[in-house]
Amino acid sequence: FAPHVTRLADSGDEVAREILCNSVGRLAQLANDVIGRVFARDDNPELPVGLSGAILQSRSVKETLTNTLDSRCALHAITDAPIEGVRQLLSRLHS
Repeated sequence: FAPHVTRLADSGDEVAREILCNSVGRLAQLANDVIGRVFARDDNPELPVGLSGAILQSRSVKETLTNTLDSRCALHAITDAPIEGVRQLLSRLHS
């Protein structure tokens, strides 16, 4: 269901865009709460935020995240297969 809503939102359907952006906007607000607590006194000017999957990489969602997330957040598309992150962590454990 979500891929269909995402596709409709990116093609200009206002109802689909509202559904998608409201959901992602709430998620971004929760992320901001965590960022405020964890990085409140951190000097790090940039907080990398990985976006994985078709929904989080859609145009509508990226726009919502950019407008809602803390200004220190830098969005980065993750295009590797999910297992790649697991593989990299395991290789670090055995190094």
